[in-house]
Amino acid sequence: VERMLAAASALIAEQGSDAMRMGEVAERAGVSIGSLYQFFPDKRAIIWALAERYTAESQACIAASLAQVSDAEGLRRAFSELVDIYYGRFLAEPVMRDIWSGTQADKALRELELADSRANAEFL
Repeated sequence: VERMLAAASALIAEQGSDAMRMGEVAERAGVSIGSLYQFFPDKRAIIWALAERYTAESQACIAASLAQVSDAEGLRRAFSELVDIYYGRFLAEPVMRDIWSGTQADKALRELELADSRANAEFL
């Protein structure tokens, strides 16, 4: 599964999620197409898994940044640092931008993104 997700992530970074094909993911991951479909029935399932992964990483980053905040100035500093961290992550991992765009185009994925936004609001 990790090889499949890594292959999908690389392909999305290279050509975008719309152009990614399941056969390409299987080939790059070194698995049969049947094995890929066993874990991911369609492209949307791959994007969902990657979105969940980035969501979990983001929530952990936010929670860690806000853990020691005790006043308004600390919140301002932590929030400013988080903006820089997110900007750096988006530059370092262009696949995140494509996945975020994919979440906006798909209703179920939009729900995942909305739940993430609400969780982040709770942290704040």
